[in-house]
Amino acid sequence: MRHHARDSEGIGKGTLYRRFAHNGFLCQALLDEPTRHLQEQTLEILREPGTSAVEKLEAFLDRLVAFTVENLDLLYGGNEPLCGADRLERFSHPAYDWRRSTVLGLLRAAVNEVDVDGGLDLEYLATALLAPLDVDLFYYQHRILGLPAARISGGVHDLLPRAA
Repeated sequence: MRHHARDSEGIGKGTLYRRFAHNGFLCQALLDEPTRHLQEQTLEILREPGTSAVEKLEAFLDRLVAFTVENLDLLYGGNEPLCGADRLERFSHPAYDWRRSTVLGLLRAAVNEVDVDGGLDLEYLATALLAPLDVDLFYYQHRILGLPAARISGGVHDLLPRAA
């Protein structure tokens, strides 16, 4: 009798590998529920009454840092196989576009609240604020250099342009 490797749910590895062409797709599938949870938490942040746009932006960026820490192995494992030779593909992925749009919307709201200078290139700034959260850089800083999540969050907060 031959035994097959099975995970805790009783699903054989062969079944997983037949369903997912490579580990990148499996990692992305496993990220589905945590991503939905992140989106729910973001809606709560955005609906918070009496909170400025800059405070909401800081809270959103903090949540992105926490999400990345909590799911770093899946994010890191799914990144390269999915993007492969086209390393820029990740920037056109819907998940990235959602993050960028959220940051951009909060920056625009902060300009309306006169907390951020309206003369800034907000489109560029939105992507620049997300750059430190790129999974490769984040993995290097957090796992290799040992920077704690709070330090990464603090560094991203320091990049926010405040109105004079």
